[in-house]
Amino acid sequence: NDATIYATPVAGFYCPTRRAPLIFNGYAKLDYAGCTGDNMNATGGNGAIVERMCSSAVRLADVIDGTSNTLVVGEKQQNIKNFGGSGGDNEPWVNSGWDQDNIRFGSLTSTPAPDSDYPAEPPTYWSTRFGGSHPSAFNAAFLDGSVRAINYAVNAENFRRMCVRNDNMTVELP
Repeated sequence: NDATIYATPVAGFYCPTRRAPLIFNGYAKLDYAGCTGDNMNATGGNGAIVERMCSSAVRLADVIDGTSNTLVVGEKQQNIKNFGGSGGDNEPWVNSGWDQDNIRFGSLTSTPAPDSDYPAEPPTYWSTRFGGSHPSAFNAAFLDGSVRAINYAVNAENFRRMCVRNDNMTVELP
């Protein structure tokens, strides 16, 4: 039933460096997010792989920048002192897939950042950044199946290019 699914943690959805697969406020969470291109709207026009509104399918032929240059899924920045409560971690992993619980993007104002440890965070704070608990980088999966560590000091424009599948721009890979 739905209650069982919502309360069942999937070990592969949690970064083992960050936290164990646990239940928060009755729900299982996830530490990874899909990439929606270079902005939150996540439509085909912004180079999204993960379509926020599921308006159209993205085909492999739509990835003109190359599968090895296109970030698909990465660790999401979170507040480690507010697991299960911050805006990017307050809904279950089986959520609809349209907000910061399970999507991130690579705009120039949303470059990756390490996890925060603010003692008190307003529940309305929604991080839009990829990030993680590792000291200098977060892990990201690319469309070709490779996983790479992306340094938090990555050039913002280069990071945006990694997040967009169809801008014909050169990407400097880590």
